Amino acid sequence: MKKSPGKKEYNQKVYSLRWGQVKLIGNCSKFYPTRYHEKEMQCAGTEDGSIDACKGDSGGPLVCQDVNDVTYVWGIVSWGENCGKPEFPGVYTRVANYFDWISNYVGRALISQHNV
Repeated sequence: MKKSPGKKEYNQKVYSLRWGQVKLIGNCSKFYPTRYHEKEMQCAGTEDGSIDACKGDSGGPLVCQDVNDVTYVWGIVSWGENCGKPEFPGVYTRVANYFDWISNYVGRALISQHNV
């Protein structure tokens, strides 16, 4: 699931929080063979490309919810090609890869078992 402010149409700003439900996509190197790095990145989107992060969404969270309704940050909107195209899913920074850095600044207690 992605929650991020964005635009409804080209050059039209949206001032309320918008969100879309997306699925995590494995093996994303098939979409971006030279730019995608599995350890640091995570792709997410829909099969038809109808829900996607786009220009202006960078830095927004990719959150997941477990079976106990615990919500946690899985990724951060990073980049993509041609917003809303199924052959180019959105690419997110994989937060788990930066746990050591995060724990140095916010403390280990704020990192949950869900993020590991």
